[in-house]
Amino acid sequence: MAKNPAGQLPCLELEDGTVLAEITAICEYLDEVAGNGASLIGSNAKERAETRMWVRRVEWKIIQPI
Repeated sequence: MAKNPAGQLPCLELEDGTVLAEITAICEYLDEVAGNGASLIGSNAKERAETRMWVRRVEWKIIQPI
């Protein structure tokens, strides 16, 4: 709760103390800072769009009803 008042996991605390608590934001952050060509969400526009589509579907059809 000290890191994320919403009580959500996972959380990623950055060196400057910023806390990211949404999985999509964490994955996008890691993709951008890694700079090694590997990607968690896709290496091109189509792959990234498909990942975002599935994330949204899970949020809409599974998480919200719960």
